[in-house]
Amino acid sequence: LDNADWEIVYFSVSDNQIGDVNLDLVIDVLDIILIIDIILEFYNPSDIQIILADFNNDLLIDVLDILMIIDIILD
Repeated sequence: LDNADWEIVYFSVSDNQIGDVNLDLVIDVLDIILIIDIILEFYNPSDIQIILADFNNDLLIDVLDILMIIDIILD
């Protein structure tokens, strides 16, 4: 890691909430479907969509993110 090149990347997610993966300003079942497509590699997400899909911020997009978003939708 001593010789590793590090790049700091800043994203603005001010218009979108974490979980709003399809960028329509609403967190709903369409975001869940898109996350499933990302997990199954049917869809190649943009960098911002990767950040918005990782709801629990563990650097993975997985079923835990889906479950947390479902919890938000049902609230």
